[in-house]
Amino acid sequence: MRRIILTGTEGVIGPALKSHLEKTNKVIVLDKKFGHDLTNRKFVEDFFKENKADSLVNLFALNHHMGKKNVGNSFLEMDPEEVNEYCNVNVTSLYHVCREFIKNKPRNKKLSIINFGSLYALRSPRPDIYPEGVVKHIGYVTSKHAVVGLTKFIAAHFAPDVRANLVCPGGIETNEMSPAFKLNYTKNVPCDRMGTPDDLCGIVELLCSEKSSYMNGCIIPVDGGWTCQ
Repeated sequence: MRRIILTGTEGVIGPALKSHLEKTNKVIVLDKKFGHDLTNRKFVEDFFKENKADSLVNLFALNHHMGKKNVGNSFLEMDPEEVNEYCNVNVTSLYHVCREFIKNKPRNKKLSIINFGSLYALRSPRPDIYPEGVVKHIGYVTSKHAVVGLTKFIAAHFAPDVRANLVCPGGIETNEMSPAFKLNYTKNVPCDRMGTPDDLCGIVELLCSEKSSYMNGCIIPVDGGWTCQ
């Protein structure tokens, strides 16, 4: 039975993915709701010294809308510290988690890292799909683009003992989304719907397994075709 460390288990995608992976794997969970602070270097270092696994799946991230009315262009008005916060969680902390996982690799074991990007790791948000006054944060977009580079670096420098791949989901439907946003978003998706957490289970299961042993450094959109246009 493979051991998988899954971070961010209590978010939008985590519960479905955890439930799916647990059918055939031992899943070790990490989430802020359980008191696991992945921005705390000592916690991360101690955790990975004590917990070994075959695969690491990183869902944890800072992700929210600004929730403010724009004043001109919010890109020009926001506090730069907001961007720093996104980069600290989504890039620096992710780097540290991946590093400690690799540093504590058992001898003669092959590891797989699956990071999560976003549609917005590959594209800029479309302003026309968002309600007036709500902006997808530039810190989120910038940090997710950086995750592409981080994942490719790991893939190039630590193979063949460690493989690293990136899953980039499209928009995942939630109850909090307005009908107008769902409609505007879906107009841009050839598959004519938003994503669900279940849409991501199969690709993660594949990347954790030996069936993907020649997949390394892949950037995989799971977005219903948004990025093919």
